Amino acid sequence: MKKTLLWAAFLQGFAVLSLAQRPDAALNTLATRYPTERVYIHYDKEHYVAGETIWLKAYLYSNGLPSTLSNNFYLQLIDGNGNTVINKKYPVKGATVNGDIELPDSLPQGYYHIRALTPAMMNHHPDFLYSKNIFVFNEDIKTSGSFRLPAGPSLSLQFFPESGQLVADVLSAVVFKATDSLGRPVNINGVIKTDDGTLINSFKTFTPGMGKLQFRPQAGKKYVAAVEINGQTAYYPLPEVKVSGISLRIENEKGGKMFLLSRSKKEKSNPDQLWLTAVINDLIVYESEINFDTYSSVKGHLLTDSMPSGIIHFTVFDKEGTPLAERLTFVDNGEYASQATMEILKKGTGPREENIIEISFPDLVQRSLSVAVTDEELCPVVKQESIISELLLTDDLRGNIDNPGWYFQDRNDSVRQVIFDNLLFTRNWQRFSWQKIMAGEFPEKKYKDPYLISVAGSLKDSKTNSTVAGGELTLFMESEDSVNHNFEIPVDENGKFTIDSLLFYGKASFFYVYRSAQGKEKAVSISLFSSPEDIAVQKMPFAFDRGDLAGMDTGLQGAEGIISKRPVAHTSVLSKTKNLDPVIVESKSYKRPVEIVNEKYSSGAFTAMGKLNFDNINNPENNRSLSVYDFVKRSIKNLLEEKGQFVNTKNFSLFKPSTDEYYKKKQDSVDALGGAPGSTRFIDLGIRERGDNYIMDVFINENPTRIDFLKTIRMDEVALIKFYEPGFFGSGMNGPGGSLVVYTKKEIVTDDRIEKLDHVKYNGYSIVKHFYSPDYSNTDLKQMTEDTRTTLYWDPDLYTDNNSKKIRLKFYNNDISKKLRIVVEGFDARGRLIHIEKIIPE
Repeated sequence: MKKTLLWAAFLQGFAVLSLAQRPDAALNTLATRYPTERVYIHYDKEHYVAGETIWLKAYLYSNGLPSTLSNNFYLQLIDGNGNTVINKKYPVKGATVNGDIELPDSLPQGYYHIRALTPAMMNHHPDFLYSKNIFVFNEDIKTSGSFRLPAGPSLSLQFFPESGQLVADVLSAVVFKATDSLGRPVNINGVIKTDDGTLINSFKTFTPGMGKLQFRPQAGKKYVAAVEINGQTAYYPLPEVKVSGISLRIENEKGGKMFLLSRSKKEKSNPDQLWLTAVINDLIVYESEINFDTYSSVKGHLLTDSMPSGIIHFTVFDKEGTPLAERLTFVDNGEYASQATMEILKKGTGPREENIIEISFPDLVQRSLSVAVTDEELCPVVKQESIISELLLTDDLRGNIDNPGWYFQDRNDSVRQVIFDNLLFTRNWQRFSWQKIMAGEFPEKKYKDPYLISVAGSLKDSKTNSTVAGGELTLFMESEDSVNHNFEIPVDENGKFTIDSLLFYGKASFFYVYRSAQGKEKAVSISLFSSPEDIAVQKMPFAFDRGDLAGMDTGLQGAEGIISKRPVAHTSVLSKTKNLDPVIVESKSYKRPVEIVNEKYSSGAFTAMGKLNFDNINNPENNRSLSVYDFVKRSIKNLLEEKGQFVNTKNFSLFKPSTDEYYKKKQDSVDALGGAPGSTRFIDLGIRERGDNYIMDVFINENPTRIDFLKTIRMDEVALIKFYEPGFFGSGMNGPGGSLVVYTKKEIVTDDRIEKLDHVKYNGYSIVKHFYSPDYSNTDLKQMTEDTRTTLYWDPDLYTDNNSKKIRLKFYNNDISKKLRIVVEGFDARGRLIHIEKIIPE
């Protein structure tokens, strides 16, 4: 006879249980003070050839919503020996991060690893940092490892009793997992026997490498599995039978889960008061006292149709708070998926033909999306995970899961759900330890997450090498992305200073002058400090789990020849930029040399410094015979010539505020993303229109001109070139793509340059490249050399808001692709996840 318990969301009392700390209190502390952050990364392709660029967008997720926990994001490429090849650091904007990894042509062939993390993730167990293995092909350099792993010589057979243990006299379900020594699934069949040879049951794999059986174990008996391998019988022991214990069975039923708690005969003599909890996303969704009375089992039903989807973690506790049995299962109500459709409005699989696609959503809400279009035949390995499978399944479980995206393809497939349940039999819960949190042991908060970049350092007297005390430090900052700032920073009594909340990309030069507390200038040296988080990430060890590589090896078999010979599209010269080292001039007003040159040449509305400023007096171009036209095309990103005019392919100021506005609105934007529906703020302050090019105004000595005239001017005749963002007052509304102003030289004495200020360098955020997608409607571009891009389109900056439900994209095919794969991923402000795939032609 069994006793049935009806589900209730929460019970108000805990009866007579004397837990040292109740599960709900411990878990509440963990969830509120140590929240979990998850990362998913959308890549343009699954595997790469040396010389290609990995285009990526990261999505941060916490408790079913876009995460507001982090400001900084780290990304590493690690080789097969555990050495970090590339380090990246990005700011988090709107719970997302755009990035790229340029793979050098000289990168040896072999297995590599991408690791991603935030300071919030660093305070938890390192096993739950974002992790992805990739294989990089390089036919010329294969010293880093061969493509194929060695064959697995032996069979590994593991048995996983439901709830973690075999209990005497209790009917037990057991899932088994058969793999070779490298973790690849193996199909088998065999029998279960006792150690005295009594046949108990037979078994065989139901899916590759996995199956399920049932039997009632007896106390004092030992059980083994007999499997025939290559004509010989091999024996594998099953877990030991517990004379006393609790077994927890979970079964799917309509609208919920049935749970059955059974106890051994010996357990009847023990107190029968237990406690059952069910947890999703670190939140208790069910808890109840269990009282067996005189019964050997207790049956109950948990209604799950109104719960959030995810892994549900059942645990049975005794009265002392010790976990006795645990079981994982999955709740799939489908509310996590955002409905979306993709329509191909124009199909073009011929050379350089146009394609137009439209993505539609049923409701108005903020969304952040990314889209990748790749050559289906030259990139034949299909992505096995998605943003849904990663954030709802694999991110919570250790070890490799074969093709996790398969489990979410058809929610109504009952066989698929049985297999899903079997998968969770084989996994132990590792996100947190009940024993530790019930004892008050929580993760140590070692690392902080400063808002943007903090630059700190100390000063010493250049002559005496002694620490200076007090005074003021004047700093001029110039970075690779042309962000310029001046600072007056107090120095404390220990000679230290700090500047926080900086946003700049690439390496910055900090030119400085120090005045003592008495107002006297003094020569000093500066030592800049690295942040504890930066140091910890760089020192974090890594070693490949070769078992995790087995699935990769299987997926790549048969595709090696295609991928390794894939043509690598060389980086367009339009995306290359010459970075000129900034120079600061020491004067009474501490003006930079470029400011002095600007004062000599500019007037009226043109006196303002540009977004980019090329000082050809103090930093002359080496190739002085180069024309201004060629110099500008090489040196200004996103600039193209179309129909006799310069156009800006990335109109980065129409919707992008100034740096000061960015600081002011950053928190509003983050709050809006995770806030209540109906907010009208943008998720990402860098939102811009798509698919349009914007014409630039061109001036010579502040007079409008045609770009053809720039071809007649050599760089040795030029004093200064300035590029203004759209909205420059000197252009009015005539230059929606910005303005280019060129000044030719007057008489100027270059030998009388004022001595440069001392300076130090500091690395800012990693510079993100702009993906170049040619517009072949421009007849000039049709004459360009062979187009062999395997990623035809990549856009990580797609958004909808409260005014739009559709996104239309346009891109052009290359010269060789016949079949294209489109993948769109992302999430919305309510935490719903988006994954759409389509093939052209269908």
